[in-house]
Amino acid sequence: MLFRNPLCLAVDGANLEKVQRVARDFRGCTTTVKVGPTLMLAWGPYAVRGLGELGMSDIILDSRLFGNHQEIWTAISEAAQIRSVKGLTVQATCGPDILAMAVEAADKSKSISQRGDTPKIIGSLVPPVLDAPALHSCMVCASSRREYVCELARLCCQAGLHGALVEYEDIPMIREVCNIPLIGVSRRKIENYSVRLSPEEMRQPGVVDVLKAGARHAVLGMELVGFDAEWSADMVRKDIIAWKGNQ
Repeated sequence: MLFRNPLCLAVDGANLEKVQRVARDFRGCTTTVKVGPTLMLAWGPYAVRGLGELGMSDIILDSRLFGNHQEIWTAISEAAQIRSVKGLTVQATCGPDILAMAVEAADKSKSISQRGDTPKIIGSLVPPVLDAPALHSCMVCASSRREYVCELARLCCQAGLHGALVEYEDIPMIREVCNIPLIGVSRRKIENYSVRLSPEEMRQPGVVDVLKAGARHAVLGMELVGFDAEWSADMVRKDIIAWKGNQ
């Protein structure tokens, strides 16, 4: 396990009060949370420290870092000084040298942060909107999305990254080429007794589906949580416990 809990709650948006409310209601299910870019831009370290004070002990900054050596080194060193930050995402397309340097920056951050641990560097691979035609339009030399995803996964492994943030459909193909720990994204809403999901929504991968596919952690976006976040958290917790019991 990269982090304490198999479930990672993803929070984002400029409404800090809403973010804190959902995070607070999910504490009984997970203390691992991924902070999105909008929340970081709107509220910065204040929001991150606030989530830590709520009990979210493993915070992943979904910063999607992309830049030169100095920019990424400085960003990682600054993030490491927030003790509840346990991970950062870096764009895998930075290339092998930058990725390896990001891991080194995390390790060397101990001298600044005085922490016993270091943030884990997570490679951010390919969003679902990038299919083969979109990749070609971006002048990426890959014959298919599969080829591109697998090559980026290999780069992350070779650079020594701690994990990769991936789409559900990419998990099996990545497992064929390397064994890097994966954080998979779920897309199914939490079903409410009063509102049934449509057949199309039911076909989307849920939290347990992502874990069954081989991911170490499953990401649940706060937009997939119903109006009663505490009830939704309890449903997810029970599903994970049942899945673990059947392993």
